[in-house]
Amino acid sequence: MNTRIHITAALTLCTALGLISTRSFAHHSYSQFDASKCLSIVGTVRTMEMTYPHAWLWLNVTDAKGATEAWGFEGASPVILQRLGWSRSSLKSGDKVTLRYSPLKDGRHGGAFAVVQLPDGRELKGGSPAACKERP
Repeated sequence: MNTRIHITAALTLCTALGLISTRSFAHHSYSQFDASKCLSIVGTVRTMEMTYPHAWLWLNVTDAKGATEAWGFEGASPVILQRLGWSRSSLKSGDKVTLRYSPLKDGRHGGAFAVVQLPDGRELKGGSPAACKERP
């Protein structure tokens, strides 16, 4: 009977360790972004979502025909952004910003943001390891 308890405990421990390690490897890669490209875009802030695991910046961008399109940009986690000087009030809905970013490889409107130029001219880094390996 003592052997059964040891076997059950060992199996429970292995299962728990397996679940923990699976969770740690579940984080996505940055392969959806083309980090070799660094583009620039001007837009109006729709919202800045300081959420986990990554913050999201949503912009309204006017295309060449005058139509407004929603673009989404992934940044680092809120903790990393705070270490880089961000606060929850750094961007407000309606702010006009210039953004440097690495685009999505599939051509959708968005990417990983590297630097946001605020309306007052200050710049805040986006902290994403996928953004702008080469500067323009």
